Amino acid sequence: MAIMDIANQFEELFNILVLMIFFATLFILCFVMYHASLFDLLSIRAAQDFSYVTLVAIQVFLYCYWGNEVRLESEEIANACWQVDFVGIDVQFQKSLVLMIRRCQKPIVLTAGKFTKLSLETYVWVRLS
Repeated sequence: MAIMDIANQFEELFNILVLMIFFATLFILCFVMYHASLFDLLSIRAAQDFSYVTLVAIQVFLYCYWGNEVRLESEEIANACWQVDFVGIDVQFQKSLVLMIRRCQKPIVLTAGKFTKLSLETYVWVRLS
């Protein structure tokens, strides 16, 4: 349960910061792509712009990838609790296990300002927009 509390605190502290990073990144991507379109495709300047776009896209990918991993691992907690051999164990432990399974049915989701989830689906959306 402490891990979930830490994740919720992390979410509350950093969701606005991540939202600002996402908006700034989208602005930069749009601006650099426009700037690159002003030059010949084989020019040095266009190659520099495209390499910069790649680096910015990697930055967004890392945020989305790790947000997706947190969600997937939090979903696995309930499965791991369910696989515990709880027959014959103390009743208090069984009740705690049921409570943990119930609590883990809602996965931990990191967001960008409560606007969008940090997930691979979000990364695909950013890359396609």
